[in-house]
Amino acid sequence: MNDKKAKDAIKRAVEHATPDVLSPILESCQQPGEKNVLELPKKASNRKAWRRLGAMVAAFALVVGTAFGIFSYWNGKSEMATVSLDVNPSLTLRIDQRERVLEAKALNADAAKVLDGMDLKNADLKVAMNAIIGSMVKNGYLSTQSNSVLLSVQGTGADGLEKELMEEIDAVLKKNAVDGSILAQTVKADESLAQKAESLQISLGKARIIQSLCEQNPLFHFEDLAKLTINDLNLLAASKQLKPGDAVQTGTASDGKYIGDAAAIKSALAHLGTSESAVKGLHCELDVEDGRLVYEVEWTQGAQEVEVDVDAETGTALKVERNEEDTPDEDIDHDDNDGDRDDDHGDIDDDQDEPVKPSATDIGAERAKTIALEKAGQAAAGVRELDAKLDREEGRRIYEVSFATEAEEFEVEVDAANGTVYKVKREPVDD
Repeated sequence: MNDKKAKDAIKRAVEHATPDVLSPILESCQQPGEKNVLELPKKASNRKAWRRLGAMVAAFALVVGTAFGIFSYWNGKSEMATVSLDVNPSLTLRIDQRERVLEAKALNADAAKVLDGMDLKNADLKVAMNAIIGSMVKNGYLSTQSNSVLLSVQGTGADGLEKELMEEIDAVLKKNAVDGSILAQTVKADESLAQKAESLQISLGKARIIQSLCEQNPLFHFEDLAKLTINDLNLLAASKQLKPGDAVQTGTASDGKYIGDAAAIKSALAHLGTSESAVKGLHCELDVEDGRLVYEVEWTQGAQEVEVDVDAETGTALKVERNEEDTPDEDIDHDDNDGDRDDDHGDIDDDQDEPVKPSATDIGAERAKTIALEKAGQAAAGVRELDAKLDREEGRRIYEVSFATEAEEFEVEVDAANGTVYKVKREPVDD
């Protein structure tokens, strides 16, 4: 076989081994009256697809943007802090991140009067503060005679609010010709104290101030102080040289509605028919009695220590206490039935002569000791010479509880029937 024949044989073999795929494709594409042409997608179809894709992206962006907007709106309306105001009206304002009011809540009847007719929801905090202070002035709770306001801020976003709001309150008071005394503090959550505050219809901030004063002076009763206005608490703290907690303060509390030390002393002396020249150690300071301010006037006259409580507003003497100092027994002329005189001491009052016997209704000496220690702010483990003696004074059965610390001696009078504390006397231990 020559070369030509060999090449022809190989060619035929390859042709038979390779299938003809082109012809069927052309036949399938061919339509009657048309050429065998394979059509490609048109450009218009590409533009339509891109439009659909763009619409989908825009819709997605709208959904995301709407969701973000809703989140931002509600996040802005979430509570940031609680602002409390106390004068005698006590109220709270819950505010959001935008410093807008979420809720204004009156804690007592006076605050309800202040907020009457106001719709402060969504109001700017400064606008709300302006309206509230203005209403307090209008209703007579703030004036030149009672000028103290307590501002308390609680919350994680409270930084900087104190100073900002103090300036706002001061500006409103000055517009109303009141030179204010503003106390401001940041308070932390305290569930136990908050419950006590709620029961007394005051704010947590006012409760914190009262708690601090009671810690500094154990003779104070929390409930008595809760009845006082912020101006009264301010004056009381100044008179007793106590600090109003951690609050910062501007201005001085006004005492314009009270009679003053000189008038209180004059009233107390006149009530007992004596004069300033006849007494020694005359002293006067503000105190609290049954939820109102009084002037406590004290002096020594002869063998007596005298204390008179004078109403701080009216000048009326409310209470008198006298404590006899130890004196030698005196012979007293007295005609007995047998014509003889008592050779030792003479006759004395039966109540003082006969020992007072315990009664089944008494609280008992141990309970009296506990009450006295609590009133004096002392623990049993920290005192010595603790003793309780049943006695009678002004017709009342009392326990005279006495004890001493390293620095002071105490004498506390406790009602034997109901545990009421009538007097707490404390003196430095003699060196």
